[in-house]
Amino acid sequence: MTIDLSSAEYELLHDLLDTTPSLEEELHQHQLTLEQAKAKLAAWQNQVASLFELASLPVHNKFAACQRLADALGSLSEDQALWLYTLLLNDNGLVFDPCRSERTEEQNLLSYLAVEKKRSHLEKTLRNYQALHVKFSKLPAASLFLQTAIPKTIKETDALALSQMLLSHFPECASVDKDSLADNLRFLSSLLMKNPELQGIAPLFWYLIATRHLTKLCQASEFNCRFEKLFTYKAYQIDVDNGKNFNHFLTLLAFFEELCTYYAADPTVNRELSLYGFAVTSNICEWYFQSLPIEESSALPKPLRTLIRECRIDCFENGGFLDCSLEELTAFEKDEHHRKKLLLVLDRYCQEHPEQLAVYAENASTQPEANRRLLYTLVDELKGELPWLTPDRFTIVCSEIDTFIALQANEKACAILEEIGRQLIEKK
Repeated sequence: MTIDLSSAEYELLHDLLDTTPSLEEELHQHQLTLEQAKAKLAAWQNQVASLFELASLPVHNKFAACQRLADALGSLSEDQALWLYTLLLNDNGLVFDPCRSERTEEQNLLSYLAVEKKRSHLEKTLRNYQALHVKFSKLPAASLFLQTAIPKTIKETDALALSQMLLSHFPECASVDKDSLADNLRFLSSLLMKNPELQGIAPLFWYLIATRHLTKLCQASEFNCRFEKLFTYKAYQIDVDNGKNFNHFLTLLAFFEELCTYYAADPTVNRELSLYGFAVTSNICEWYFQSLPIEESSALPKPLRTLIRECRIDCFENGGFLDCSLEELTAFEKDEHHRKKLLLVLDRYCQEHPEQLAVYAENASTQPEANRRLLYTLVDELKGELPWLTPDRFTIVCSEIDTFIALQANEKACAILEEIGRQLIEKK
């Protein structure tokens, strides 16, 4: 099928091609000669083949490879699992493109340099998360000692600064008994000084105390809580923007940032661990990276789910089923009533028949005709629920179904990769 590009689309494509670095530029950046790059690519391809064989991963199907890597984790070393995991996330077609045999040597070299740069960077990030998780996992046990600590020293400066921060970010604190708030802050500050592990994550500790026990902090005559429960995960409704949510999340971010700034000069505070703890105790970091313009200088670590989303996993690299024109698809997308009904029917069907999703994803790269027949069968099964499905809309609906299943498969692959990543970080 030939797709006609508009003048604007053609200009965009031309600009993208014009700004793509040449092989010569990439070799210079990597300080490699052409022969050195060829040798590295050959060694890299041999490593791919060896590890894929060891883990029984298919080189023709990314969806199946994700599932099988999850099954193979127990038989792989940590280094092998991390290498394969980061490759699955960053492959740009060099491994899974069904038409990779048609690529030129120059295309392969450019793909290799790009994918290996991203893969090694992600591996470094995940290894750092592993080290931070080891320290973070010890915090709940360390917090148990707060229950038995006997405060002796009062750090008035911390209590005063914290009080001012709370009043600045949480207006509800202004109407409470200031004496109770000050007493609780002094009490907790003195406890914290007796616990080096928790003093080391003071910004995170105060953030969790304030955001999870604000009422008690402001009103209780003697503050107490199960401190070990502070480090459990809390999910906010980050996909619902009613104005209030957006402003609330901004407040939480600003409060934590001010805490980090306040403790920046304290040599006993591990800022990196505090930031990591902030990222793994709620989905506020995830909201930040998906909702706000990202500053290059941002110190917030990207949650695993964010790292995976940014890799843009696509299990259908050879394109989809498209026997209709783009104009026909666009027109159908504007028919909100019928399209919504179709998506509801498809969603129910995929939930009731998950095996069909797996089969479709398995066939995507190597058996497109099998998927075409599966689409025809599926449409035939569903037409009773879609009385408006006339012959002239058949190919349009097939294309919509193909896209829907592809998105569902990609989401399932992302979920599998998130679970694998969690196991690798937590070394389970």
